[in-house]
Amino acid sequence: MAENQALSRLLNILKASGADAWEVTDTQEKGWEFYLIRHALDQNRVKELERFRVKLYKKFDGFLGSAGAPVPADADEAEMKRIVTGLCQDATYVRNPYYTLNQPEAEPGAEAAETEAVDLKAISGDFLKTVTHLPETDTEDLNSCEIFVSEIRKRFINSEGIDVTMTYPSSMVEAVINARKDSREIELYRMYTCGTCDGEHLTRDLAETMRYGRDRLKTEPTPALEKADLLLSTDAACAVYEYFTDRLSAGMVYQGISDWKPGDTVAPAEMTLRAYENMVIQKDSEHTRAFV
Repeated sequence: MAENQALSRLLNILKASGADAWEVTDTQEKGWEFYLIRHALDQNRVKELERFRVKLYKKFDGFLGSAGAPVPADADEAEMKRIVTGLCQDATYVRNPYYTLNQPEAEPGAEAAETEAVDLKAISGDFLKTVTHLPETDTEDLNSCEIFVSEIRKRFINSEGIDVTMTYPSSMVEAVINARKDSREIELYRMYTCGTCDGEHLTRDLAETMRYGRDRLKTEPTPALEKADLLLSTDAACAVYEYFTDRLSAGMVYQGISDWKPGDTVAPAEMTLRAYENMVIQKDSEHTRAFV
């Protein structure tokens, strides 16, 4: 397979770096984007991106260290060398048991089969047709919608001779649904990720979202209850587990965000709703401090 100049330059730098093994992932993305207000096209864009991801390995004292980082596709030779040299040093701080990389199963020099290109026009047309024919009513309808359709071409190369390429579609839709009753109005946000367009599923889910909006406008204030069972589902249930998995992460401990240690009790036998709310507030606050 023919290589572009930036990839050839990066491969030559890796081969001369002194690394005992290396991997490169070259990701090329071609995308169409559509921004709709109601059903009118507000703007659209076309994008073409390329990015490299490098991982290299160093052997020492019976261990195999590794380090990886993104490399800008438009980086010059000096910048690429600086990144690769830094990774060679970083890899010496990792002490993994020694192992070897996979080797190609096909005969050396065999050409991999080319995968078919993605039809961006057809996929985009399916999405646009679907959101144009939603079962809207006078009180529930589409406020706005953003559609992103891409062809991802990903090539993986390693120092052992593997060189494979795969091409696949990747799409995302963001939709805002409006529901109105008298002087009240609410918005409901939905996001979908997929390959091609499943128009039936998208229509069904957005229609259900419109029903959610209509039902929420009929709700009554919750009565004063001394005690009630709490049932968490979907994203709310995941948030509970994220609190614990985040604090089990070595990265969180290293940054000082988590003070948990092996053998600690990570959850009390019983937890009140107020304690859970405080826990989530603390989690959000710590994440904010970590990334500011």
